[in-house]
Amino acid sequence: MNIILRRDNIGARMSSYLVRRLLADPRVTVHTSSVVTALEGEDSLEAIRIRNSATGVESLLRCSGLFCFIGAAPATHWLNAACAADKDGFTYTDVHIADEYLGPSWQELQRSPLPFETSIPRVFAAGDVRHGSIKRVAAAVGEGASAVSPVHRVIGVPGVPF
Repeated sequence: MNIILRRDNIGARMSSYLVRRLLADPRVTVHTSSVVTALEGEDSLEAIRIRNSATGVESLLRCSGLFCFIGAAPATHWLNAACAADKDGFTYTDVHIADEYLGPSWQELQRSPLPFETSIPRVFAAGDVRHGSIKRVAAAVGEGASAVSPVHRVIGVPGVPF
């Protein structure tokens, strides 16, 4: 298994226990200061090309799969100009929204935010972009599925009580 990191230090943003396990495993090769530059294959993925940013050296790595994790910074800048978020850009939802962010539109609705609802009525957030989420794929999928019910409530789907 190959791990390609844009950073020059595997321990900069990863738990130390995980770093120790990865570096100790002879099946794992860590490529620091590197980026994926191309995917290759005919009917399926057969290899990736990587380039070391520090040296400029390019390599071809044979593989049949690629998992891309581009970091834990939420891509919410487009939303958070109008929506309450913490200092790192993670969107506040439901019980995490301070009263100061619940303006006149909430008073008109005469209700509190539903699960996964942001400080903007009828705008929902699920998964890693939420303040307080556990940042795991399975949890994000579960949150997305769980958000369906409150979304149905606010758009008035028949049979879903409000």
